[in-house]
Amino acid sequence: MAVLTIGIFLLSLAPQAHGYLYEPAQGFFMVANLPSVERSNGISYVYAIDTNAVFRTGQIEISKDGLDRSAVKEGEIWAEDVQWGCYIAIAPPKIALPTRFGVYTGTWTSDESPPAIETSYTFVRPNSKFLDTDGVYTLTVYPTAFMSTTLAGKNSIGVRRVGCTRYTWFKDGKKLKHTSARLPITCPEDGGLYTVSRAGSSRRIRGWCVQIRVIVATCPEGMYVFDDGVAEPSCLGGLDCKNGGVLKDNKAKCLCNPYFGSSTCGCVAPSPEDDLFILGDTVSGQELYCKDLPGGNPRCRGLLFCFGNLYGCKCAPGWRGNRCDRPCSKGRWGSNCELACPENESDCNRFVGPNLICDD
Repeated sequence: MAVLTIGIFLLSLAPQAHGYLYEPAQGFFMVANLPSVERSNGISYVYAIDTNAVFRTGQIEISKDGLDRSAVKEGEIWAEDVQWGCYIAIAPPKIALPTRFGVYTGTWTSDESPPAIETSYTFVRPNSKFLDTDGVYTLTVYPTAFMSTTLAGKNSIGVRRVGCTRYTWFKDGKKLKHTSARLPITCPEDGGLYTVSRAGSSRRIRGWCVQIRVIVATCPEGMYVFDDGVAEPSCLGGLDCKNGGVLKDNKAKCLCNPYFGSSTCGCVAPSPEDDLFILGDTVSGQELYCKDLPGGNPRCRGLLFCFGNLYGCKCAPGWRGNRCDRPCSKGRWGSNCELACPENESDCNRFVGPNLICDD
């Protein structure tokens, strides 16, 4: 199948202008604008962004199997004289095959020899009441202990059942016998990329399906793998990641939700609310905001952020749903509206909750 590849020469600078670190904006990640879209209208954008903390040059590629090149516009992401990455805009298909739906992969390759390579991914889905995952694009699960064959808690993925609808499931391209709307995730071997569609092979072949990636951690939640190459690998207690931040699988480092800084995601950008929606900045003071993305919304409405590792993909803080365009209900805040405001907390907005401003 054809693969769309875009090569962009990239120059980025260290994101430390304010004296603290935007953890999610370090390195290479992907964003989908309109991750769930109607059959015959709406333009989806897929962004590949690099705001690495060291000066570096390289190439970015965005690829997807079977994408119709005639329906794609490609370009670069610029803000304040800094090139932050590249994007593709995917128009509705001109033929019956909805080839814009599926998993998009981004690859960053350095100019060094041998080259360093980083990868990420994001999703564009059909908007369908039969394929409603309630905004779940990825699920991260944790073992009960290092190398354990059992997972903590009860975990499952799937869609909201509509009537007596039967479903077809695939895992990493292999058909499963399961036909229910939800699929239990019970062991580490259940990690992988799942595809679910209404029963009938023609629907899946025509693209009317959704993908959900199950990410399996190596250690219990709140711990990471320590491997010094001398002793046997083991799990160590890591940082206490706050405000929805996630500890990386193999490093004592938090991956924070957008807008949050500090080593534990404990505070937010020192900016007025209208300037809060920042994705990265440089040592020289240039900044990238959601509004700078082609087709982007000033408050990051409709954006699905994919930071990889154990973070996976979530809506921007303050938003939820398959399209990441539904505001949090009262008393909820954060990415996918996962967090609850403290009781009797009057100063708790849906974007950053009751959080302190980071000190310079």
